[in-house]
Amino acid sequence: MQAGKSDSPSVAFDVRECIQRAASLMTNHALFKGIAFFVGLDPELPARVLGDPSRLRQVLFSLIMNAIRFTDEGQVTVCVTVADEKAQEATVRFEVRDTGTGIPDERIGR
Repeated sequence: MQAGKSDSPSVAFDVRECIQRAASLMTNHALFKGIAFFVGLDPELPARVLGDPSRLRQVLFSLIMNAIRFTDEGQVTVCVTVADEKAQEATVRFEVRDTGTGIPDERIGR
């Protein structure tokens, strides 16, 4: 996706709703493991964005699920902010943070 090689159609969608749907699917997984799960949405997020909501949900689901899977105690936090904004364009930044074990030093290069 970062290389701009996506063949997915771009449609206008509510990014907040997309994020909340992905997060709501993960809440029970976090509760089952006994870890806290938070979602923080920047109040400056645009009401609608162009993109592929299915692909976004899929990526968020995968990132959140991995964070929950590798976090035995503590929390998983999803933060969505506006990183840059121009006239009719905004860059939205997605961060998934956790208190899990992290990636071992010998695997970071991969």
